[in-house]
Amino acid sequence: MKAHQLKNGDTISLDGDHLVVFHFAEERGQVILDVVSEVSARRFELHYSPDARISVL
Repeated sequence: MKAHQLKNGDTISLDGDHLVVFHFAEERGQVILDVVSEVSARRFELHYSPDARISVL
């Protein structure tokens, strides 16, 4: 799935961790995701280009 198609509540896979999207925004030509790890409960902010491919579970 492309980054700009994500929505709140989606779960993505990154480096073996499952991250739940709790906030999605598009700013200055980037997709910005606030995510929480299902494994460690840590919060991350990820930046992608709108056409970046992301693995969604």
